[in-house]
Amino acid sequence: KVYRNSFLERQSLQIGLGIFIEDFPDLSTMVLRMCPEFVHLVTSAVLATDVSSQERQKEIKDRFERVTTTPDGNVSEFEKTQAVVEQILLLADVGHCTQGYDIFLDWNAFFFMECLTNFKAGHGPDPRAGWFKGQISFIEFYIIPLAERCSALVPSCEAVNGARTIVNTWKLQGEEFTKDIIDRSGREEQQEQAHHMAKYTEKNDRVKSTTDGSGKDNTKSKSKKNRLWRRLASFHRRKKNTTHRNSTASISSDTQ
Repeated sequence: KVYRNSFLERQSLQIGLGIFIEDFPDLSTMVLRMCPEFVHLVTSAVLATDVSSQERQKEIKDRFERVTTTPDGNVSEFEKTQAVVEQILLLADVGHCTQGYDIFLDWNAFFFMECLTNFKAGHGPDPRAGWFKGQISFIEFYIIPLAERCSALVPSCEAVNGARTIVNTWKLQGEEFTKDIIDRSGREEQQEQAHHMAKYTEKNDRVKSTTDGSGKDNTKSKSKKNRLWRRLASFHRRKKNTTHRNSTASISSDTQ
């Protein structure tokens, strides 16, 4: 199916809701009966994770502002629920930026390698040059405001403190970590190239072993020579046996 925008998110929705409804008919029927807005809520929440869509992100922020600034009587319960689900799912999408620093580093390294792999395949920019400073901007201008919105909707949310702790630690240690993952990616690339070169050399040696100096395949020639030698050997064995029988017959005749 062709979508106009948010392609990956819409594909995920189509697959996920299809499995939920087709493979779990009893459960999905009960959920839809108890919450008729279920599909709408799920669709809105998943599409909210398309952070590349400026139009969608503006719509989400506008809904948040309405819910948090408008008197309760003028905002529907459905819109409140929708705003909460959208913000929480947005935060969950980048949750590693609000949890422990070690968790942040693990996912940060994975994402760096993914971006670098995409760059080498011709997709996207090279992440190595601006990685260290880029993480600071991302956390300060996207993660922390998002965490603050979640805290406004869910007061028990402690994501703001987690994000601030991570960005402060990253400012002290992130530059060295960035250098390490860049160096490691370089070593892995060299090892991969050496592996491919070894495989190429091995394959080339196998090809050479079946060719003569002119580069022509001499496998058939060798096979032909082997057949000739077998025939000669067989001829000599027959000749030897014939001579032996004749000698035996002559000796027997002389004895008689």
